[in-house]
Amino acid sequence: MSLLRSAILIFIIFVNFINDTLAEKPFHYVFMGTPSYGHFKPTLEIVEALTKLGQQVTYFSVPQFKNQIELVGAKFANYNSISAKNAQPVNSRSMDLSLAYQALNDVMMELWPTILEFMKTNNIDVIVYDQFAIWGKLIASQYNIPSICSSIMLLRPVEDWAKISTKTPINTNNFSYKEMLDCIACRGADKVIAYTSSDFQTEFKENKNVIFLGNRSNKKILQKEKSFDDKSLIYISFGTLFNCDFNVLSKLIDFFENTSYELIISTGGNKEVYNKLLEKKVSKKIKIYEFVEQEDVLSKASLFITHVGASSLYEAIRFAVPMIMIPHMEEQAFNAHKAKKLKLGYILDSKDLSKKDIQKALDNIKRNWRKYRDASFSIRKTFVNSLNAEGVSLLLSEFVRENERKF
Repeated sequence: MSLLRSAILIFIIFVNFINDTLAEKPFHYVFMGTPSYGHFKPTLEIVEALTKLGQQVTYFSVPQFKNQIELVGAKFANYNSISAKNAQPVNSRSMDLSLAYQALNDVMMELWPTILEFMKTNNIDVIVYDQFAIWGKLIASQYNIPSICSSIMLLRPVEDWAKISTKTPINTNNFSYKEMLDCIACRGADKVIAYTSSDFQTEFKENKNVIFLGNRSNKKILQKEKSFDDKSLIYISFGTLFNCDFNVLSKLIDFFENTSYELIISTGGNKEVYNKLLEKKVSKKIKIYEFVEQEDVLSKASLFITHVGASSLYEAIRFAVPMIMIPHMEEQAFNAHKAKKLKLGYILDSKDLSKKDIQKALDNIKRNWRKYRDASFSIRKTFVNSLNAEGVSLLLSEFVRENERKF
């Protein structure tokens, strides 16, 4: 009976909180994103949860995301930046931050006047900015507005991010190189949203500024009964940003052409790579797409061959799909080694990739598929036990309410 009383009490508190929230004037949340689909997609669940609470949300982004933003009840605001619009995918095999620094400066020069004009005519209660959208961090600081950093990548100290450079570039008038590194590492934000679980990022578990949104995509159905045999479905994708490695994809196709596996390959919106792959003569069991809904494919796949970007890693865990991991850059290698330590898959080196290397990886998956699958289920539990978007939206509302008078 005491358990029932506790449940009733919690429900009453929750209802009262909702009623109090709805009785107040809606807060105005301004999201400032980047053109990367992997960074954009996870924020939609938060935006939808906030709008359902009656909050006002304006989302600055590029036109290709306009429809999705409006579908979840937010107002789309165009950055009016050609550089931002053309930023995805990136024709590069590295995430050298010294190069990213110049690219972000180019974007900011174009979008800054639009943001300043918006600030003149709008009252804003909080700014939620992507970890690469440094203009969001700067405008929040300039106008003394509470700020929340959205970090799709695994949280890491700024010193780690500083290593992903060939050189330290000359600072510009827009912002310093150090300011960019601080932004990527979420340093200086009042709150941080991490799209993982605190048990997955144990080194930040006690950090009170971090809100862990691990329980995502509840609408998707996890198929528990899967197996791995010679006719299983294998999904191959290297994400939506740094996805120009035609040679690796071509080698994978050549290898699997001589097997009985079914393959779905996505080039993540990269038209150039997609068109080149279509020139290859492949059997009907290999299907090549320019873009797919990754979660839908992972719900059916038995193996995921991935670059191990953060979004792909989280989605593989949510659908408990073992991985062959082929990281292309340092950040992805960090993710891959963490996943390997947790027994979620096997790592392959993308350099000089041979059929022998692929066969060795596949043999490892065949021997250990059930172990990888079980480990994925175990980690998945920590994600499911984390906050979902509705829970995070309530915490954000509480945070904004508490800070309304402080800023």
